[in-house]
Amino acid sequence: MRILVNTTPLMAPLTGVGKYIANIIKMFPLIDQDNQYVYYSGGRFDSDPALYNDSSMIRFLYSTKEKIKTFRLVGPLWSRWWLHFRRTIENKTARLDNIDLYFEPNFIPLPLEASRIVVTVHDLSFLLHPEFHVSAVDHFRKHFQENIHRAHCIITVSFCAKQDIKEILGINESAIYVIHNGVDHDIYKKYDNQTIAHFRRIMGLPEGFVLFTGSIEPRKNLGRLINAYLSLPLSLKKEFKLVLVGFKGWKNESIFQTIKENRENIIYLGYLDEQSLALTYNCASLLVYPSLYEGFGLPPLEAMACGTP
Repeated sequence: MRILVNTTPLMAPLTGVGKYIANIIKMFPLIDQDNQYVYYSGGRFDSDPALYNDSSMIRFLYSTKEKIKTFRLVGPLWSRWWLHFRRTIENKTARLDNIDLYFEPNFIPLPLEASRIVVTVHDLSFLLHPEFHVSAVDHFRKHFQENIHRAHCIITVSFCAKQDIKEILGINESAIYVIHNGVDHDIYKKYDNQTIAHFRRIMGLPEGFVLFTGSIEPRKNLGRLINAYLSLPLSLKKEFKLVLVGFKGWKNESIFQTIKENRENIIYLGYLDEQSLALTYNCASLLVYPSLYEGFGLPPLEAMACGTP
């Protein structure tokens, strides 16, 4: 059987969906030697996916795209144009014959013909809470609703997400399969004290801290988290700093202003690769996860794998 997988999200630093795809394709050669796998990566088909960490050109293009998004006047227009451009490329390049199964792990199936199409829908935040997203979500929502019914079946990551898909999209529950997320236990695990101490030293991490991981955006509820932390007694804030890890995200100007005003107690590390993130979990006193809406939410699972409360 010839199986096509869209791995385009692996051409960016790994976040939730990227981690999901990376872990799945890592297992394919271990559990299945009978089928042929073909990977689609941003305009090309290959027997191996294109990876962000393996290509300086991919990293350059990604960083350039992200820098343009930060410009106040052109950022929103750029985001819309980029989505349109990506769809145009997909419409022109996503052509491959004799596909028995097409697996789309990232919400919207490409314009491909296949005997069977399976799509993973991680959550419906863009439909339920559009206020949490940038304006380009309108474009994403339109393409999602136009294409999701091409799927012969849908995979989702929790029974809560399954209920949302059933009720909002009107898809028969017999076509929706719940497969919970997992973590890579070669990375997310308890490390020895010497490794933890070395990482804490090179990162400048305090002995005690409360950890948040996730993009800095409205759905993550960081405003309430920071306000709650700042209301703690001074003695507790001296003992336990608040450390934030994740992409800069969007709609977060007031959050970063508050971080700037409280630099003695709030530390923003930005995005960390998976190895560094796992070690940060190991250093943390505890994880806090105040999201307003998630389909699943990987950080609590990652923290538990690292032995972090």
